[in-house]
Amino acid sequence: MAGISDLKYENIRDVRACFYQGGIWTKNALSEKTGLSLAGTTNILKYLLEEEEIILSGKAVSKVGRKSKQYIMNPDKFHIGCVIAAYGKWSHSLWTASYKLNGECIFREQADDTTLDADFVLNMTQKMVEKDPLIRCITVSVPGVVCDGVISTCDIDALENTALEEMMRERFAMPVALENDVNTAAAGFAAKHRNHQNLVLIYQPEVSLVGSGIMINRKLYQGSRGAAGEIKHMAVKDNDDARSILIAQMQNLCAVLNPSLIGWYSDVIREGTIKAKDINVPEQLKCDVVRVTDFYLLLARGLFAKGMDILVGHESIRKGK
Repeated sequence: MAGISDLKYENIRDVRACFYQGGIWTKNALSEKTGLSLAGTTNILKYLLEEEEIILSGKAVSKVGRKSKQYIMNPDKFHIGCVIAAYGKWSHSLWTASYKLNGECIFREQADDTTLDADFVLNMTQKMVEKDPLIRCITVSVPGVVCDGVISTCDIDALENTALEEMMRERFAMPVALENDVNTAAAGFAAKHRNHQNLVLIYQPEVSLVGSGIMINRKLYQGSRGAAGEIKHMAVKDNDDARSILIAQMQNLCAVLNPSLIGWYSDVIREGTIKAKDINVPEQLKCDVVRVTDFYLLLARGLFAKGMDILVGHESIRKGK
């Protein structure tokens, strides 16, 4: 059975999560959303105000004619640092950016490197942290398979078999989350399509090299070794064109996962599109299909969403540990 302090922490986290979803909140709205008593909600609001996690934004007339205090998240209490490593045929790229909690970008930098090893990532991240001292967590995406914070296989050779997450935690003394790039973009895709519980994002950088990020009940499914979604290993005809391969993989995903939405992004399909009617599956397996036009925007959104999740639940950040 949970202790009183644990229950209090859970209650604070639930109220905090409401603010991190955005918008203006009143005590009554928070009580209704979280199921907490008005008295309990009042105490938590007092705590969050004292910690400067939220700020008073004004008053509004309630249903009974009284003016209710309105609160919003303090966007400058903490900032989120994001790092994207991207494969290139001749030179790799690394993007770093920091954001306020309302999504406003504070710092952004991009650099290329023919090797792009862990030291390059650490040094670029160091510059970002020095430029924005309010960063309290770092989220990182790489074009490779990640399991328990270790990059096992990667399109960027110098990052293979690297415990990058632990290295960054030790260097910057803050929470770090390392994830595959397509999985991260899938989280950003899910954040954009909040009305879907089960969805898949497919990324096709080359004709037969197809990967996917899978969200089940709005949670990222990574598999037992972090390699879930590597659909390039699913059998398709070798002589198929890029569009035919994507349709075949969508059919496989519909049959296995039965998602309600599939998004797809391709670097090789310049014209035309793929619609739900193109996927040959029974009616109960059909889903909506949308084309994604900016993969890296979803990638940035996914990194930011992961950072918000960390800040909601990581109590040591607030204790200065």
